[in-house]
Amino acid sequence: MQIKGIECDTLNFILEASKSMAPEEFAGLLQEKNGIITEVLILPGTESSEQNAVIKLFMMPNIEAVGSIHSHPGPNRKPSQADLHLFSKTGNCHIIVGYPYDRQSWTCYDREGNVIELQVLDTKFEDFEGANLDGADFEGANLEGTDFKKANLEEADFEEANLKRANLIEADLERANLEGTDLRGANLEGTDLVGANLVGANLEEANLKRANLRSVNLKEANLKGADLEGANLKGANELTVDQLSKVKTLYNAKLDEKLLKSLKDKYPHLFKKSS
Repeated sequence: MQIKGIECDTLNFILEASKSMAPEEFAGLLQEKNGIITEVLILPGTESSEQNAVIKLFMMPNIEAVGSIHSHPGPNRKPSQADLHLFSKTGNCHIIVGYPYDRQSWTCYDREGNVIELQVLDTKFEDFEGANLDGADFEGANLEGTDFKKANLEEADFEEANLKRANLIEADLERANLEGTDLRGANLEGTDLVGANLVGANLEEANLKRANLRSVNLKEANLKGADLEGANLKGANELTVDQLSKVKTLYNAKLDEKLLKSLKDKYPHLFKKSS
């Protein structure tokens, strides 16, 4: 499992627990959901002192940990040999927290003790710009106004999610599930949506300039007022003349020949550059 980040609230819990335990060390195991660390498991019998913390792995229930967390009483966050021994047994994402136990005093390591970057993901879903969230599960989530600019969201699940006014400029949503998603006013300029499922999605007044919508499923999707200037709609499935007649513009859009002819005959104004 590729770890993509840690929830803000989970990190805050780790920092607060480490501070409250000081000078004794705090220790636990990390658990993930959809590649995001969301839980800290404290095993029964864990021993803490000012010198070390001992996690009794034989008490581990039948669940998988992706790494560990422990605190140091001072500012030094470099892993010891004992730390590296623990790392080798419990996943590939290990956090060490040091004094003064704030947002600047923690470091994440892999099982060999190399520093790795671990992105902090705000549980309010405000900013995922450039994040690697391929395959992430956001089903039913409230993501209104979230910044996903240039994020990797390939095969992510957004079914019935609220993405109103979300920023998805140049994001990768290839083969993503957006069935029933509310994308009203969302900015999808230059976004890759190849093969995405947009059945029943609400794209009213969405910005889809230069978006790649090749082979998407747009059955019953609402495209009223959507800006499709320069968009690629070749091979789009379940797309009708009626849906496209309600868009803001199709200027320089790429369409299958049959749709293109029907629309130009009936709605030639759509192919003029909008103001």
